[in-house]
Amino acid sequence: KKHSKTVAHISETVGVRFNFEVFRTSDGRGWGIRTRENEHIEQGSILFSYAGLILQDSDITDSMDSRYVLNLATKQAKGDASFSIDGKDYRNIASFMNHTCCEENVQASRILCNHFDLRFPFIVFKAKTNIPPQTELCWNYGEKLQNCICSFCSR
Repeated sequence: KKHSKTVAHISETVGVRFNFEVFRTSDGRGWGIRTRENEHIEQGSILFSYAGLILQDSDITDSMDSRYVLNLATKQAKGDASFSIDGKDYRNIASFMNHTCCEENVQASRILCNHFDLRFPFIVFKAKTNIPPQTELCWNYGEKLQNCICSFCSR
């Protein structure tokens, strides 16, 4: 896959601090992530960052799989280029997290780490609630999905 000159770099990870497993969901949502046996996560704990290829927003096309593209937008000076992370081809465990419309136990936050360039924050995921063992990690992608099959919508 060829990328233009506007590719800044591949995101580094903040580091996985807990034991997770990627599993096949039984309800047709594909792959997901859950905590392992005996792994309890306290509310507010940083779980991991989102990794992928950093692209200028102007390089993102309609043919790209938008399920894996996260916008890095923060407050920017007028005229500054904006960037996103494309986690489809270069990714970590965060890309396996499923969407839920309103029962999320994980939330995304933007942080600066190793630099102060507001255009390139790390997207880290934190526990929104206490998460018991063998619990799937889900977050709200921030938009209502067409034909959503999350546990809330499929009731």
